[in-house]
Amino acid sequence: MLPKSEQPFGGLQGGWLFDGPQRLARVRAGRFATFHLNPGEHTFSDTAPTGAGEKPLVISVKDGGQYCVRLFVKVINVQVYSHWQNQIEEIPCQQAQREAAHLKPIETRRVDPAVRAQFDTTTTFPAQIKSSVNHPTPP
Repeated sequence: MLPKSEQPFGGLQGGWLFDGPQRLARVRAGRFATFHLNPGEHTFSDTAPTGAGEKPLVISVKDGGQYCVRLFVKVINVQVYSHWQNQIEEIPCQQAQREAAHLKPIETRRVDPAVRAQFDTTTTFPAQIKSSVNHPTPP
């Protein structure tokens, strides 16, 4: 997951990324996080399912697949008034690897304790990219 924006995802303190009702991590600009998720459908959003966030990103995770998600802010300027909206999009992992070259890993304390077993504490972005958007390469 890669934050990318002039304005940090979730505001200055960062924002929570959810997988369905489960909080994953409180993300902020300049950081990345890697999770090992179970195969199946995952619904990523910036709010719990009952929240009023944007349309969630749904990814059908395949066993052995790699998926890369970018988190960013879209600034909407309506003449006198402007506001921002958190955005989540899937991108090719090769692109994510290039963008993450200068990023640092997210701190473990920013990961929800319920999912820390799925959190990869490696301090570098994954070097071996096996997939692109929606097309994982079998192991």
